[in-house]
Amino acid sequence: MIRKRMWTRILKKAKVRYRYPYQMRHTYASMMLMAGESPQWVATQMGHTDWTFTARTYTRFIPDDAPDAGKKAVERGALLAIHRCSDRRQQLFAQ
Repeated sequence: MIRKRMWTRILKKAKVRYRYPYQMRHTYASMMLMAGESPQWVATQMGHTDWTFTARTYTRFIPDDAPDAGKKAVERGALLAIHRCSDRRQQLFAQ
């Protein structure tokens, strides 16, 4: 009764093709991961106790072609290298 009356109308209003209510969990998780949300955050939203379960289940939806993928790691590595060089220079000049 609920599915025929309310559920169908809700899906049409949201412009989502028909699916069973439980399937919406998968849709939600997939959409969040495709949008770049953290697998840990999505796991919490889904009620999963282990984020690796979420990652294994929805891996195909995690974007791997993001143009800035790895940018933070590279920036952090560059900053650490600069910091180490300046520390070394200070040690050399202190002698």
